[in-house]
Amino acid sequence: MGVYQYEAMAVRGKRSQGRIEAEDEAAAVRQLSEQGLYVVELRPVDESIWTREINVDLGLFSGVKREQFVPFCRQFATLVRAGVPLVNALEVLHEQTEKGVLKSAIAQVGASVRDGRPLWESLAEYPRVFPALFVQMVRAGEASGTLDEVLENTAGYQERQRETVEKIRSAMIYPIVVAVMV
Repeated sequence: MGVYQYEAMAVRGKRSQGRIEAEDEAAAVRQLSEQGLYVVELRPVDESIWTREINVDLGLFSGVKREQFVPFCRQFATLVRAGVPLVNALEVLHEQTEKGVLKSAIAQVGASVRDGRPLWESLAEYPRVFPALFVQMVRAGEASGTLDEVLENTAGYQERQRETVEKIRSAMIYPIVVAVMV
């Protein structure tokens, strides 16, 4: 099985992009045509990006560094608060994010939202990048119309988490030094 990145046109001329898993390129084209899409471009995706584990101890957000996730949430909140449509906001965030797992996930989430899926469902497809708690918070934010507040609060929570971890580390240094000296 291979993973393919595609760009296709729907019957009404609507462009769509996404990823599809298929046996080979011909099978991918067949699957897309069964969905009413005409393939414009199809290329294999390096699966190592999608299957490798990123072992970073971040507690809640394992898969993306906190230093990347906090600005992502803040920028997303700012764009949503300014009234920028979700698809456009995700495109801007994709352009501003440095390459890596988060950038790839943002591109796929943007394509999924562009195809009409809710943001929270699109985020749920990438559990290594967007954990269940974050996805459910976004779901609640979408339902209540407070998505910008949810994103801002998530960023604040992550910053407080980082500060707490740093305090614990610094508090542990002295006892370790004393123990080594003894």
